[in-house]
Amino acid sequence: MGGVPEGFDAVRLLAELAQGTGPVCHIARDDKRLAAMATALSVFNPSVPVLLFPGWDCLPFDRASPNADNSAARMATLAALAAGLSGQFIVLTTLNAATQYVPPRDLLRGSAFLAEVGKRINESDLRNFLLSGGEVTLFRTSPTLRGSETDKKRPRSRSVESAWP
Repeated sequence: MGGVPEGFDAVRLLAELAQGTGPVCHIARDDKRLAAMATALSVFNPSVPVLLFPGWDCLPFDRASPNADNSAARMATLAALAAGLSGQFIVLTTLNAATQYVPPRDLLRGSAFLAEVGKRINESDLRNFLLSGGEVTLFRTSPTLRGSETDKKRPRSRSVESAWP
């Protein structure tokens, strides 16, 4: 869609979503327009799921690390798409992000663990996920004695603190 006046583009995007049965992808010109579109969509219809896929804010060999919020938003969106998110939703991205490298779906499918607020987590599934993801250090602590006992499993990259007995 092109030639839609700024401000009316969110209404037109929601109309496009209502006409179909699947997702809609909007490629914004830059990060500022991406943020403006996300805000407009939340005003016009806050119940529509919106996945943000921002571009990297640094080059691969920059001395500065990428913004943690951008990295988290990119990976959350990729994990949701790789898991087969269904129904109607909107993916908002930028031209830069749409042309940047993304990891293969198969890699992403096994790299995410779903934990929902208010629901119980299967402890063995979580342990298996953490241990299958590579080198993990599990810190077993009691609620009163933080860091009293350490259980190391091939430590190298990630550390996870747990309150497991």
